[in-house]
Amino acid sequence: MRDLDSVSTQSLSTSLASKTFVLLTLSTAMSALGAWVGFGLSAQPMLMIGCLIAQLVGLFILRAVRENTALAITVLAGWMVLSGITTGVVVNSYVADLGMNTVIGGFLGTVAVMAICGVIACFSGINFKPLEKGMSIALLALIVVGIVSWFMQFSPAINMLYSGIGMVVFAGFFLIDFYRLAKSESDSWSDAVFVTVGIYLDFINFFLFLLRFLRGSR
Repeated sequence: MRDLDSVSTQSLSTSLASKTFVLLTLSTAMSALGAWVGFGLSAQPMLMIGCLIAQLVGLFILRAVRENTALAITVLAGWMVLSGITTGVVVNSYVADLGMNTVIGGFLGTVAVMAICGVIACFSGINFKPLEKGMSIALLALIVVGIVSWFMQFSPAINMLYSGIGMVVFAGFFLIDFYRLAKSESDSWSDAVFVTVGIYLDFINFFLFLLRFLRGSR
């Protein structure tokens, strides 16, 4: 009976993983489209604040329609385009400061960190769920400091410290989200949508903190 339960759980988790990776592929394409649009826009404060508010509202809408698979995926695609626009604007400013090669290197480095964390979370046998509370508190602190940084000029050393902590926090979220994906017994598209959003946000935020760290080191 134990073996049958194990096979059943593995099958469900694998199914959730396959749905999540399908949605991640779709999300990457839609986000890239948005980034292409955003890359040609200047980083105007009101534009950025408007996009961030719209993304926050989009998450609430996504949660409200999560049981309607077709509508949830449609909202997810639109949300990814909007997120891509915001990311494109920000990355464009880093390209101007660091150069395209450095930004591409940062992107590839983020891919490598995500892959390593995914392998550790899925195959190490370590329970990363207890990290969630601590990472959530650290994330809240990062948000507060990030808002303060809009109005105050931090020194390069403070920026590098802040960015390094940000990378550690989102590496932790990589471990938590991939562990959740590997161990979940859910098989629903609605859960796959929110796992997709979680992993996507982990990736984007780690990438942007890495670029901020590199700019601070200059």
